[in-house]
This record gives sequence, C-alpha cells and structure tokens, in this order.
Amino acid sequence: MGLFANINQCLTDELLTQLAGATTLPVADARATAAVAVPLLVRQLAQPTAADELDARWDMCRQLYLSQLLTQHQELLRTDLGWPDRRYYLAQKTLGNKQLDEVTQASTQPAQTSALLGYLTIIALAVVGEQASVADLTPQATGQWLAGQ
Repeated sequence: MGLFANINQCLTDELLTQLAGATTLPVADARATAAVAVPLLVRQLAQPTAADELDARWDMCRQLYLSQLLTQHQELLRTDLGWPDRRYYLAQKTLGNKQLDEVTQASTQPAQTSALLGYLTIIALAVVGEQASVADLTPQATGQWLAGQ
C-alpha cells in the first residue's frame, strides 16, 4: 500500500472524531480538511529532500512511529511539552507556508484548521516511520520510497 492509502487507513471515523474534538472543529469540517490535506502532505513528502535532511527526517519519522501515536491516540493528542507548537511547526515545514495558509484561510475556523493540519502531519510522518521500520529502510531508501508516492 502507498503512503496515501496508509494515512487514510489510520484516519478512522473514531480518530477523526477525536481530532475534531481536540481542535473544536465540527467532524464534517475535520473530514473535509483531511480530504484536502492528505494529498497535499503526500505530494510534499514525495518531493526531493536535501541529503543532509534525509537522516533527520528518517529519524524523526521513526521516532514518531515508535512512540505508538498511531495506535495510542492519547499520545497523538498530547498538549504538554510544547506539542501544539511542535505539530504546527512540522505542518509548516512539511506543507510550506503557502499551502498551509491556503488550507487554513479556506476554512471558517483557521486556527482550529491549523491545529488539525498539525495532527495530520504528525500522522503522515508516523506512517512514513512505520514504513521505514517495518521494511527496514535506510534514510536513502525511505527517500526513494517517498519519491515514488
């Protein structure tokens, strides 16, 4: 299965409902945002990455996967230790300011949509980490796998 399918498989109705509650977005809005954001995240993650960033991305993705946030949603929904800011930073770094702004400004609740994008980014990165761990991929092989998405 590809990255897009793996991310969508993680986004169960239960998880989307939890994410909607955590961001105070209506569930329908969270679903609509995910439908727009997941393809953008996959496209951005498939873009070439500078060689010096490959190791850092690989390590971060593996750490997110190993933290079990894909199966233990309380880990994903953490609000301590700067997690809200960290999620926003990762969404901004992954999507880029332009795409992040386009998605959030299209919403009637930009701050909540921005928070949801942070969660979706963390999920996408953890799914990449899962692929890297399960398939025992090196940073370079993970980059090649992403490029094929």
